[in-house]
Amino acid sequence: MRLLYYALRYNGDYNKINNAILNNEPYERVDYNGKYITIEDKNYPEILKQLANPPYVLFYHGNIDLLKRKIICVIGSRNASLEGKKLTQQITMHNCLFISGLAKGIDGYVHQYAKQSIGVIGCGINRIYPKENKLLYGKTDLIISEYPNDVKPYRHHFPMRNRIMVALCEKLIVVEGKINSGTMLSVNLALSLGKEIYVFPTSFFSEYNLNNLLIKEGAFVINDAETLKEIVSEL
Repeated sequence: MRLLYYALRYNGDYNKINNAILNNEPYERVDYNGKYITIEDKNYPEILKQLANPPYVLFYHGNIDLLKRKIICVIGSRNASLEGKKLTQQITMHNCLFISGLAKGIDGYVHQYAKQSIGVIGCGINRIYPKENKLLYGKTDLIISEYPNDVKPYRHHFPMRNRIMVALCEKLIVVEGKINSGTMLSVNLALSLGKEIYVFPTSFFSEYNLNNLLIKEGAFVINDAETLKEIVSEL
């Protein structure tokens, strides 16, 4: 009850909740019309506790038991190319559980094409953002957020959202991305957590130049359909 009170009082802000815990702030019983788990619950994913800043409360819609399964995270540009869209279709045609951010571009294609998916959002669990993804919200098997009802999708929420996606996955697949982008932040976090990172090679002239840099730095390369099948079949 204490963690729920802090999460509601501080709109899911990790730093404020953490300070409330450290300062042993007073709390009281609160009613919340929705589903949630806290870091103190038995069904809270142990893998999230590897983070330096694990979410204290996860609000959710859908089948929370999916968090017990092995998951592949797929990320990429919000301004997805046609090739990126086709690659995402190829990835998600396999019968795996995928996780992404229910955003524009590659994220949206993941949830559109996957047979089963988990969406992590950077706003209140009852908000739909962006609005054009409304149908995807109904298709996604589990939606989770550390932000309670009605919290707006502020820009600084999205790096926090990404840490949850990356921590929950066994493998990270980068479809396409630019070097100076949020995709790179997710890759760096994945590296710090010891995740396997897979990328598709891109053209020398492509604006999505992150992938080739990651290959140079040692990421695993997906260069044909058979290699992709091997990666996802391991889960």
